[in-house]
Amino acid sequence: MNQKPKISVIIPTFNRPELLKKAIQSVLDQSFKDFEIIVVDDGLDERADVIVKEIDDNRIIYVQHKKNMGVSVARNTAIKLTRGEFVTFLDDDDEYYPEKLNEQFQIMEKYLNQIDFIFCHAETHLKERDIFINTRKNNLKKGIRCFFEEALSMKILNIIPTVLCKKEKILQIGGFDKDFYNAEDKDFMIRLSKDSKGFFLNEVLVKVNLSEKEGDHLSGNLRFRIQGRELLLKKYNTDLNKRPKILAKHFSSLAFLYQENNNYKKASGLFLNGWKLNKTDFRFLKWCLRSLFLRFFNKTFNKKSN
Repeated sequence: MNQKPKISVIIPTFNRPELLKKAIQSVLDQSFKDFEIIVVDDGLDERADVIVKEIDDNRIIYVQHKKNMGVSVARNTAIKLTRGEFVTFLDDDDEYYPEKLNEQFQIMEKYLNQIDFIFCHAETHLKERDIFINTRKNNLKKGIRCFFEEALSMKILNIIPTVLCKKEKILQIGGFDKDFYNAEDKDFMIRLSKDSKGFFLNEVLVKVNLSEKEGDHLSGNLRFRIQGRELLLKKYNTDLNKRPKILAKHFSSLAFLYQENNNYKKASGLFLNGWKLNKTDFRFLKWCLRSLFLRFFNKTFNKKSN
């Protein structure tokens, strides 16, 4: 492995060696072969070293964290080890389709002086039963432009496994923010796209496997999801205040999470604040009233139960 590969594929893993094997195999099955795979093991209960040894491919670099550091730190550990000119990411329960690296590499080479990153569509499947759910499409036009507004408004879906970008750009923006245990992908895309242009490829090149179990994904815990959205609001407060409709959308996204967490008071307040920012969208009032009703219903039910 003396010659530097063109692409470095980063895979953080956490106590799921049986899933990791399929993720790695999807990279090894790529039609494009000039890559390295960097696996960072952030789990302590079920290490993945046996799986990596079984695969036995010298393009795989395997690193263990001595304690759980979180997905953002795991990716940053891998970034420091990359030798490729371009970097892409894959979670340990997701997969690439065979032409993913080749198609993205060809476009990066073609527009090398114009873009810093490229991203595409992904299909979502239910992991436990391998059932196709949908193709979560970004409603964007194919081609080159600045995607900052779309990133800030959370219109870009399935970010991490669909992105390939220049390593120098990742280093420039400082990699992943270690304070994010969730929504780190949205934060990464906002910073990636703020002062550069990207290319949107209107093709499905990634399979994202969702779980029926809450918290089973690398950053799927509800508490972390709420913290992540709150961090986004705080970190991009200046940019969001200049764009009230986008800020309203952030309020509603956070409100639904609080509602899911049975904090209906917080949810209704956020929905109301969203409506104040975007008074032409009466869905905010409907959501607010529904949340108030659920709060009243829960209080009444709990009193009767006691």
